Amino acid sequence: MNNRYARFALAAAVYAAFAVYLYRPYFKGLDSPRLQDLFVVNVCLASLGCYVLSRRWIAGFAESFFAGAIYGFGPFALGLAKFHPTAGFLFASIPWLFCPA
Repeated sequence: MNNRYARFALAAAVYAAFAVYLYRPYFKGLDSPRLQDLFVVNVCLASLGCYVLSRRWIAGFAESFFAGAIYGFGPFALGLAKFHPTAGFLFASIPWLFCPA
């Protein structure tokens, strides 16, 4: 059981590091530093939500990890990021809404 939480923490750390690495060059063009953080938070929440959702059907860690990465850093996330940082909550909430089902 502890192995499951360790894998979740590892996935969260990698998603957060990758999101900061990708969005760091674009942080200077925004007005508020708090709005800049929403890009990273939205991508991490979306990736983790897809990771948790895919763990129900996929037994392997690597496959679930890449499913979360593809969803969180995919074209839907990038398309919503161009409008406003809070628009990312739309794609971040979708996998979490499917988890209780």
